[in-house]
Amino acid sequence: MDAIFLIYDSARTTPENILEYIKSIHSCTQLYSNLESNKSVKLLGLTLAKYTTHIEIGIYRKPATTDTTIYYLSNHPLEHTMAIYKFLISRMLTLPLNTEQQHSELLQILFIANSNNILKNIPKQTPPRTPTTAQNGRIHFLVTANQKNHQLLQKYRHQNRLQMR
Repeated sequence: MDAIFLIYDSARTTPENILEYIKSIHSCTQLYSNLESNKSVKLLGLTLAKYTTHIEIGIYRKPATTDTTIYYLSNHPLEHTMAIYKFLISRMLTLPLNTEQQHSELLQILFIANSNNILKNIPKQTPPRTPTTAQNGRIHFLVTANQKNHQLLQKYRHQNRLQMR
């Protein structure tokens, strides 16, 4: 399924004529129009509002939208659980939203995260450090808890014949 955003001159054609022409190109083509209402149109999770001098973009959520995402304590990789938040934050930062819209979207993201137990449980990661030698000659590491760091630490341990406690 593809989405096509089309702006046309209503003095020269109608939505029905456009639909008829598109269907004449290929008989299996199905096209649904999303017409302007109150000088705005809702398309692909966005609201496009028409003003005299510009078009303003906003984020649209259907009334039936829920705050459910992958619950933090479910048996899913953390990358899967956090993917929706990465998307939502990226969308918020890349769309040309005004300050009020951006603040509203941030509150919505925080509400969704709180509803799915994300804010209480997200690991507080610290940047990895290089090993340091303590007074007793032992090497201490401060590492983040992820698979890549675990593998690097295991490799270092085997190369240097270190014991892990």
